[in-house]
Amino acid sequence: MNKTHFFGILKKVLPFFILFFILSSSINSYAQHSTSSPYSRFGIGDISSRGNSQTYGFGGVSAAISSTFSLNSVNPASYTGLSPNTFLLDLGINYKSSAFAIDDANQYNNDANISHFGFAFSAKPWLYFSAGLKPTSYVGYNIQHTYQLIDETESVVSYTGQGGISKVYVGTAFRLFKKFSIGVNMNYNFGTLQKSTSTYMSTEGGSTVVDATQGIVYKKFTPDFGIQYSDSIFGESAFTLGFVYNQSAEYNTYTELFTKRYLSINGNSFSDTIQFEQTPEGKINIPSSFGVGFAFNYKSKLLIAADYFQQDWTSAGIENIGDFSLTKEYIASAGLEYIPKLGGNKLRQNIRYRAGGYYKKSYLQANDQNINVSALTVGVGLPFKGSSNILNFALEVGTRGTQQNNLLQEKFALISVSFSLHDYWFRKFKYN
Repeated sequence: MNKTHFFGILKKVLPFFILFFILSSSINSYAQHSTSSPYSRFGIGDISSRGNSQTYGFGGVSAAISSTFSLNSVNPASYTGLSPNTFLLDLGINYKSSAFAIDDANQYNNDANISHFGFAFSAKPWLYFSAGLKPTSYVGYNIQHTYQLIDETESVVSYTGQGGISKVYVGTAFRLFKKFSIGVNMNYNFGTLQKSTSTYMSTEGGSTVVDATQGIVYKKFTPDFGIQYSDSIFGESAFTLGFVYNQSAEYNTYTELFTKRYLSINGNSFSDTIQFEQTPEGKINIPSSFGVGFAFNYKSKLLIAADYFQQDWTSAGIENIGDFSLTKEYIASAGLEYIPKLGGNKLRQNIRYRAGGYYKKSYLQANDQNINVSALTVGVGLPFKGSSNILNFALEVGTRGTQQNNLLQEKFALISVSFSLHDYWFRKFKYN
């Protein structure tokens, strides 16, 4: 790579690196209120979905997906799917509407968040780079219980939480042979989980409120590894096999517990600090995970793909999860994408139609009952006229949990909107 080429790449990439670090510095802000699920009280919260702009519409499959029109950071080997001398910017937002039901009670919540941001480019026909950020988990809940005390007075206890864990990554991929690619992402995982308990008790002539807040800080570097093998089959068709491995992470956590009491007696208010405790660094293990998948592309018209991911949380070392326990999690997903005529002259010939679904055995278990998730997805990719840019829409409708054993069931609908912006760099043209 000569100096002109290097500085040309630097000039193109620098604005996106600036945007990248601005978003990285503010990611904790938008992650604070990106879920309203009572289940996010346990473990590290609600784990965000895998997938990308293209695959949200067909089940979130990702292990064997590689495309020049969308960025797949789940498997870093997929970066080699970019065409030479191209740059790809990919970002998306999600909007989720949920209905929670337990016994005869119902609650409705709406949440929105940035689902992902990333970009990738090819430096050589065999060398590719990417960087981006993506939430790993969300915490957001507000639960209230009323208890009858022995003296027939009532005590109201409120449980609230917010925060989450996110990751910033820098990745690279190599095309070792024409059919075989490998890739690696280096992630910086960070975030804060803040959980509070407020207890209100009425007393003779006044009331007492005791607030206890616990904050847990997560920071850790971890790598992800990916492999993809592609080959032609049946003439103009092709298949791809993919493998992903996410290394386990032992987090050094820092916990701060702050407890304060408020008294109201005959119209006079008082407050004092009962407890302020800073614990030494603890250890929490986020287990490793792996995924395998395949994709079959029939003449660039029909793409069929399926995935299986697994992660064992039984030895995570996460405490204070009440009646819940942690177990092995797995996700099975499948989907398809249909394009009438890729590269056709008419815009409608290049529209992507997508459908799929997934089943997730969650890492949370209560009363020997798994908190499972099942969902169906549909989506569409709308190309921009005169360019390779794509506007993606996806709809996911599903159910999590059950009302059996006095548990909570969530029925949800999630809308995803994302942009895949594609540009060609350093192309030499000949003029007569």
